[in-house]
Amino acid sequence: MLTVDGLATLVAASGGLRESALMMTAKSRFADKLASLQDNPAMSTGVRDWLEVSAALIGAIGTVAAIWLALFLQVTLVERRRPVLYLAFSDDRGEQDLSIIDLEDVVYFAYRPRVYAKASKETARNVEILLLRARRPENGVNQFHIPDRSFRWTGIGGRLADIPPGTWRRFDLLNYVVDRRDEVPRSALLAGIIPDSQETSPSDPIDRRWYLDDPGRYEFEVAVTADGMNAAGWRVTFDFSPGMFENTDLMRTHVGNIKYERMKIV
Repeated sequence: MLTVDGLATLVAASGGLRESALMMTAKSRFADKLASLQDNPAMSTGVRDWLEVSAALIGAIGTVAAIWLALFLQVTLVERRRPVLYLAFSDDRGEQDLSIIDLEDVVYFAYRPRVYAKASKETARNVEILLLRARRPENGVNQFHIPDRSFRWTGIGGRLADIPPGTWRRFDLLNYVVDRRDEVPRSALLAGIIPDSQETSPSDPIDRRWYLDDPGRYEFEVAVTADGMNAAGWRVTFDFSPGMFENTDLMRTHVGNIKYERMKIV
């Protein structure tokens, strides 16, 4: 059976809960005072009975209060330490969210938002970025369903990653490749999602599901998930408008107006 003293020990160990310790100390002092009064031969029987009833009542109240305090603080502490994740992206060159590799004939652009873990929380374990829905431009030619898969973590290549509090990791949102070896440059824009092992590789030009080849506005509904937390929904939109291919400054404007906002997952 769980006693008041046992609860006080549990509460103090779980969170250093000073209030419960003070409550137990006051109860102990009251019990000592009561014992000294009961030993007084001059005290009447009625007074002794009243003191015993008061002691029992105070003990019961203290027990209930300690239980409720322990439960409340356990829930509060868990909730306060739960990981909180959010997205951020900047097209400023200094932030390096847009990575450019220029090999003269082939230019590779990688759009890599950051997933931040809020400070003073638990480490976010097994964080995964899921593509829930993807919408192509309404008047586009390619209307194939973009596969709803997991995004790839930058530098890791897998679906899952841990993010300590106060730090961040990048994931591959978009990959844009421009091939200028032919007279007419070719380009391919793809989401940074990971195909299942049984699916056709996105490098296969036959499978048009993976390609974002129509100009216009695209919209991704993304879920950021981790162990022990509710998934956070984000809406990411961007415009794709292939234009001039003379240099990287012109090509980097082909994908622009990247915006993100919180959304409710339905």
